[in-house]
Amino acid sequence: MVYEINEQKKIGLGLIGFGIFFTFLGVILFFDRGLLALGNIFALTGVAILLGWHSTWNLFTNRANYKVSQRVLRRTILF
Repeated sequence: MVYEINEQKKIGLGLIGFGIFFTFLGVILFFDRGLLALGNIFALTGVAILLGWHSTWNLFTNRANYKVSQRVLRRTILF
């Protein structure tokens, strides 16, 4: 199968990569709150752009994913 990667998906993947990088850097530097917060924001924005806003909203508001969504959003707000 051939997957088509358009510019929007490239941006989403890049933001997810930045999110992983900043989260890793925040853990290496003894849980620096600023870097962890940037990592969370980049990762969530990258997922939203990669999947699309409607699919991301459905992912976070689905009853089956409620506990995980709550943890992710709480972690983003705390850091």
